Amino acid sequence: MLNDSNFFINKLEDMFLFADRNVSLKYTSFLDVSEVARTEVYIRSIKKVYPQVEYTFWGGYELAERKILCVYSSYLDIGVQDFPLKVVEFSYNTTFSKPTHRDFLGSIMALRLKRNSIGDIIVGNGKAQVVISSNVADVIMAEISQVGRLGVKTHLVERVTLSLEQSFKDISGTVASMRLDCMVGLALSVSRAKAVQIVKSGIVCVNYLEESSTDTLLKLNDILTIKGYGKYVIAEISKPTKKNRLHILIKKYL
Repeated sequence: MLNDSNFFINKLEDMFLFADRNVSLKYTSFLDVSEVARTEVYIRSIKKVYPQVEYTFWGGYELAERKILCVYSSYLDIGVQDFPLKVVEFSYNTTFSKPTHRDFLGSIMALRLKRNSIGDIIVGNGKAQVVISSNVADVIMAEISQVGRLGVKTHLVERVTLSLEQSFKDISGTVASMRLDCMVGLALSVSRAKAVQIVKSGIVCVNYLEESSTDTLLKLNDILTIKGYGKYVIAEISKPTKKNRLHILIKKYL
């Protein structure tokens, strides 16, 4: 959605202007984590121009990554229950196979739906829940009876009840500082020179925003994304050692 930055910026401005002038509201489609981060940055830059306009992101549950943006007049009482989304639950037998996130996404996309009509997909044991735009619920319910080679049953549920199970790989070591190049070097186990090269190549994001400055300082719980390498979180920062180095624990998402 943000591939054409100027188009999206103009659309955001139109949403704020519409909500302000008409005491109304507007929704986007689902935005991914990077789009949400960039959208928030831009909204903060224009919010003072529209003091009577509020905004909220929601993706069906508190820890959602893919979210819809609602821009609305402060005179309106808007809650998460008003967002145009639904939750479809798939139930299936896992005796012979266990479908993955990719399997569910592939089955849904095979219906020729747009990716921005689909939110998070949470896969559990014997069931999965998919957050979707309300206007595609009927299509998914009517058309999907099989995911991969596995038969599935679908029904709507009021809310997301499954928890996303995330695995990590621990990476620990000492660094001279919390600079971005130091964190990249530790995360990828590469030299300082190589880390600098990676940062300056434009493939590194901090909290889903592109960052090419090597001396940017990271902090606890910051998310580091390196294209082609993976996603990491700064999990622990210990007190400086006698040599004034920091012991860091980085967790890599698996």
